[in-house]
Amino acid sequence: MSLKKQFQGKLIISIAVVLIVLASQFRVIDAYVENYTDESIKRAAVIFATARGINALVSMAQTTTLEAGVIVSGSVSIGEVLDPLNDLIERFSFIMTLVLSALVGIKVLLVISAHDFFNYLLMSMGVLSIAAVHFIEGRKGQAVLKLFAVVVFIRFSLGIMVALNSVVDGAFLMDQVDTHQQEINLFKDELNLDIIDSNNVELGFFKSLERKVESSVSSFLHLIVVFLLKSIVLPLLFFSMLWWGVKLIWRSNIPIKGA
Repeated sequence: MSLKKQFQGKLIISIAVVLIVLASQFRVIDAYVENYTDESIKRAAVIFATARGINALVSMAQTTTLEAGVIVSGSVSIGEVLDPLNDLIERFSFIMTLVLSALVGIKVLLVISAHDFFNYLLMSMGVLSIAAVHFIEGRKGQAVLKLFAVVVFIRFSLGIMVALNSVVDGAFLMDQVDTHQQEINLFKDELNLDIIDSNNVELGFFKSLERKVESSVSSFLHLIVVFLLKSIVLPLLFFSMLWWGVKLIWRSNIPIKGA
């Protein structure tokens, strides 16, 4: 390798190190990913609360027995119609508890990774890395750069993971969440009215209620898939990709002086 190309390579590495350190000090993506995580937690919490509200209405309805009048003979329990939805909401609540726990865990780890300790550590490692590029020969210099890459991973991996997740969420998932959230909110309001007006029951009441339950079940199933995808599956996928990238850097031989 010519001296000119060697110098250019060292210069590129040095500039990259400086830019990474500056990005850490000025918290380039920290505010964005923290706001996105906060909004995700709030949205998940609101949907969870709505589900529990529907569950409470269903429990109330299960104690209500209706005299169906001349069109339908005998007595009928609304709870029988709502029972499949009740079972699904119990499972949905469990999954949303996992989702909220994962989101709060990510939030805590984001705060830790953005702590001043890691910023100062990254700055110190950045200075050592630039020195290694220009003055430390062979494997010792490579070891310093690899340790710098590890610190960069600790500092930025979660933020990058959340940022990538937010892009996918905004492009493909957020609209679905909004749509199905509106549907279950509407179902909750209608179910409350149905229970209040349950003394005036005709055959159409049960058919209408069954259709509402079917639509609500579909919405809850969609929300289960979307929240598992955006809060657990995609973050794990992006984190695995970043970890794989760091492993490649660790195993590679970075071309510096004397390597």
